[in-house]
Order: sequence, then C-alpha cells, then structure tokens
Amino acid sequence: MTNHPENYVKAALFSLGVECRALKIEDYDPLIFGNFAAIADTNMGVLRILYDREFFVELEFPPSSKVSSERIILALNHYRQLTANDS
Repeated sequence: MTNHPENYVKAALFSLGVECRALKIEDYDPLIFGNFAAIADTNMGVLRILYDREFFVELEFPPSSKVSSERIILALNHYRQLTANDS
C-alpha cells in the first residue's frame, strides 16, 4: 500500500522550490493503483495534477527552467517511488 499522495506531492514541489499553500486531493483510492486528482495552490499559481498510472500536470502559470510540467512530473515520480520504498 502506498502513502497518501499529499505526502509525496508536497515533498516533490518543495524539492523544486515551490511553496504549496493548499493542496486538495480528490478521488484517491489506494486500492485502484492509488489514482487521484489534485489541485495545488502554490506561490507560483495553480497546479493541477492527475495520477492514473502516470502523472499528468497542468500549470496555470508560465513554466520556468526550474519549474515546468516535465520537471514536476520527474519530481513526483521520484518522491512517489521513495514513499513506496518506505512502506
């Protein structure tokens, strides 16, 4: 069983220097691959995350060299894997 996504989503964003002021996780069911939808209110703007066997990210702010959807997806995968290994 995996940890709740709130743990690794916040860690992944923090690792990129993104402050997550509020995080709303919806449709999370650990028995169905841990799928979920999330809306993160960050210091850069709103970020939407969908996990359905892989991550999809939509930014409501201009990407930068450090914070792009691709970099966020890499960080999410990394921190999700770390929490899965801790279980």
